[in-house]
Amino acid sequence: MPSQWPPPPPPPPPRNSTTVDSSRATTYTSSGNPQQQQQQGYLQQQPPPNSKNNNGVAYCYSTPSVPGAPVTSNTNTPFPPPPPHRPLVPNKLLVVPSLLNNGSYPNTIAPPPSTITNTPPYHPPPPPPPRMPTYTTTPSSTFTSEPPQQQQQQQRHPKEPPPRIDPSQIPRIPCFTRPKNEPAFLYNPDTTEKPPEAYERYVVAPNTRNASPRIMRCTTFVVPQNKSIADKCNIPLGLCIMPFATGTDDEQVPTITYSHDDEPIRCKSCQAYFNPFDSIPQHYSNTNNDPNTTNNNTTMYTCIFCKSSTPISSSSFSSSTVASSYGIVDHIVHGKYNVRQTMRQPYYLYAIDTTYWNRASHALRHFVIPQLQKEYKMILQTNTTTTTTYQPNSTHPPKIGFFLFDGHACYFPYFQSNQIQLAVMADFTEDPFCPIPLNMFTYSVVVMEQEEEETSILDQVLDAIPSLLQSTTTTLAAAEATEVSIRAAMSVLRSALAETGGRGTTITSLLPNSTTTPVSSINSKNNPSSTSHPTDSATFYKKLGEDCHMESIRLDIVLLTTTTSLYNTKNSSTAISILGEVCNATCGKLRRLDICSSWQDDECPLALELSKLCTIWSTATDAVLKLRISNGIRLKSRHAYLGNGPGFLVSSGGLLLDMSPELEMAHVGAETCIVANLEHSVGGIPAKSNHKIYFQAALLYTTPFGQRRVRVMNLCLSSTTLPSIVFRYADYASIAVLMSRQVISDILDNSKDDSSGGAIQNNNNSAISIARENLIETTVQILTCYRLHTTAIKSPIGQLILPEALQLLPIWSLSMLKSKTLRLSSDSSPWYDRAYHMLAIQVACPALVTLLVHPNMYRVDTCKNGEGELVRPKPTASTTSWSTGGGNEDLIRANCYRPYVRLPESVQCSISCMEDEGVYIIDDCFVLYVYVGKNVCREVLLELFSVTYAAELTNTKSSMDSISTSTHLGKQTRNILLALRNWYYPERPSSSPIVIVSAEMDLQYLMVDDPFPQEKGYVDYLCLLHRRIKQFVEAKEQYK
Repeated sequence: MPSQWPPPPPPPPPRNSTTVDSSRATTYTSSGNPQQQQQQGYLQQQPPPNSKNNNGVAYCYSTPSVPGAPVTSNTNTPFPPPPPHRPLVPNKLLVVPSLLNNGSYPNTIAPPPSTITNTPPYHPPPPPPPRMPTYTTTPSSTFTSEPPQQQQQQQRHPKEPPPRIDPSQIPRIPCFTRPKNEPAFLYNPDTTEKPPEAYERYVVAPNTRNASPRIMRCTTFVVPQNKSIADKCNIPLGLCIMPFATGTDDEQVPTITYSHDDEPIRCKSCQAYFNPFDSIPQHYSNTNNDPNTTNNNTTMYTCIFCKSSTPISSSSFSSSTVASSYGIVDHIVHGKYNVRQTMRQPYYLYAIDTTYWNRASHALRHFVIPQLQKEYKMILQTNTTTTTTYQPNSTHPPKIGFFLFDGHACYFPYFQSNQIQLAVMADFTEDPFCPIPLNMFTYSVVVMEQEEEETSILDQVLDAIPSLLQSTTTTLAAAEATEVSIRAAMSVLRSALAETGGRGTTITSLLPNSTTTPVSSINSKNNPSSTSHPTDSATFYKKLGEDCHMESIRLDIVLLTTTTSLYNTKNSSTAISILGEVCNATCGKLRRLDICSSWQDDECPLALELSKLCTIWSTATDAVLKLRISNGIRLKSRHAYLGNGPGFLVSSGGLLLDMSPELEMAHVGAETCIVANLEHSVGGIPAKSNHKIYFQAALLYTTPFGQRRVRVMNLCLSSTTLPSIVFRYADYASIAVLMSRQVISDILDNSKDDSSGGAIQNNNNSAISIARENLIETTVQILTCYRLHTTAIKSPIGQLILPEALQLLPIWSLSMLKSKTLRLSSDSSPWYDRAYHMLAIQVACPALVTLLVHPNMYRVDTCKNGEGELVRPKPTASTTSWSTGGGNEDLIRANCYRPYVRLPESVQCSISCMEDEGVYIIDDCFVLYVYVGKNVCREVLLELFSVTYAAELTNTKSSMDSISTSTHLGKQTRNILLALRNWYYPERPSSSPIVIVSAEMDLQYLMVDDPFPQEKGYVDYLCLLHRRIKQFVEAKEQYK
């Protein structure tokens, strides 16, 4: 049959065109053959806030590509959406290739070659007059950059193959400073509005019955009513609890003080604490002679969890008023709540490898001690208010001590008889112990009149250590520290703090299982494996962690390496996993620092890290967490709390299984994030509770100054039977936290059969492959359920549709696959880095779960006016009518208008988006890289670094001091670096040292949008998800 040219126009689209889900989904359109034009569509921007139907529901339409085609909408969801106060990312045009019959993807959107071969010559008509590109935001128009006539001509005669997708228009990780130049968002947790994203700037209104989203954050703020609805969403159900999250001090947690004979009001049946959701009816007449009441006219309240009635005595009625007004309250308790007979003094004890004494002593003298002094003074100045976190006792200030160790002995400097002496403990093989009492080599750090003499003694001891060590090593044969010595040092830490508790920090470069090999030298492909069996070390350190947990000792370990180390033995991952288990058991931290001789003392990462680990604010010891949930939801029996730590689960036992075991923790800080793994119970959420679910997390803890408190956190969520509502109120960050910790659980569960005793051992690629496939499958299942059980099912099969609340889920899951935890390429992800990154992932909080796997990149050499400068938000028309609902309104407004450093626009993490003439800051949550392109002009180098050639940077100090302080660009860059480092600083896995790198550095594995060896790029990964979703949808249609 002779071919016809030009081909006939495509048939008109059906009159009833398709709409996207009413929850304002993001549509990714696949382009098929020209004969299937009815399946083509483009992603539309959100309608304006006032673009609603009669029911007040806003829609996002998928418009056909043929101009003038009708658009219809579906209005079958009466549930009102949250006010669109801040769009996550702007919705733009996005064209994704369609899936062909053979499973491949075309490189162009042009017709197949068979439709244009053997055709007679054709001369197109002259092009129309030039027109400006059109960019409209109305629902009835499409995003096009050229007139329709030119588009049709290009489709008939494509001169160059257009890209499959425009990378600049895919959902990207937004900058956390949005909205720009505006006050922080004021959020009221008691409203039905969806909470702000975890990375956004917001202030919580006071006097709310629900706790702040910084403290309690659920994976969806509208819960499925039963398991059947949950299966249609496939969103993991969980609750993130961060008792001392950053920002809680500014939001002023109220406190209630009780006498020694009184205690908080609790339900007599389930022991739940009185909260704002408990109902108090009229006065109740005590006709049953209840022994818990003292008179015949007692107020009764109904517990929201077990529905039993409990009396409120007249003496406790005043405290009940406060407890019923706030979603988070601190109860100062006594008596049976105390676990210690005497008040404990906060101790900070350091075990320091003699190799690193000079750096450690500098950090202690100039960073750690001044910070403890500053924080303690601030606490003393605010101890008269009722909203402070701590009530310090001036007679028990914090004390600091240290001892040194090498391969021969442990050395304890102490002051006695007006002279400094050195005690030596050389018993490494039997049972290492502390030879002198703790008070003999610990010193007060508070600079007050009564402590001035003791502080001067501490300075004398620090100055005398080098001469004492030199005289000692002259008598005793000096030896390098070994694996046995680090065991002994940590055992001595535990022995010294056994009676008092406190924090013990070990500073070394040694690893278990590497008998005489430090970390700085194990990174060699030719290094032989250790002859000691890893299980022996694993058993020792596991018992050490359990003992320290029982004695309220937090163990922190700082491992020092060199920046020139590129490879390491696989056995080192065993050591990292073992040390990580010790830190997790005691709620401590494992830090890995790359030490270079060119670091300035003021920017030494060791000094920054030690000062970060010694903070007093927002810390607690002897903590016990109890989570109570109303009927319909319960903790999973297996993996009740996801992540390998912190603390230990303690079940009450009995005939019935304890569905809410207690979680004991030796230490709780601002970085602590506890993830409860939830599921529906039989029958779901009952109707008698108005289809609402209630959570109460009670944390019993001790302040650093011995005060016993109970922090009660409450949260009430609604439920629904519509999957579209569940997706609309889904919380991306909390879902990412649950999925990341589930990845760690999958790796650990599939590694238990290894005889090496660690999580990542020898060749554990099978466990990693299983975890990777489970992550992809979970992502596909969530998006497939959204496709099948919402109005998105009416969209063409060639469209990849993402719910608005989960637009970032694909890019996060891809970044997780490319992270050091799950990366397949062993050359790019050494075993040492893989194990260390796993430890950071399994304790990540919602605000940082994305940054841990997806770096943020900013270009600084082209900063605009105002970027990198301190900006004070200006009042807007919407903020002048704010009503805080009571409380200190001036303080709330001051927090909303708090100045911040304005950051430049983030750059896509792709090599194609980087220019050789640019200077970029790359933040991967561990290190702040300042990348200098190979063709940066001399003017920029001179203004930014005070050098004329990029090669001179390799000979300068690789720190903040390399950046100029006298030029405008240098000041802007410094402010940006400090703003990035201080953003969620307590929760970051490291102190984020600043490193200047040149163009010779391989940035491939930081560019997560680009394809890696054995890894897909972002566009190809979207195509993979689309293909799998399409297979599920087609299989379901065939099954019907």
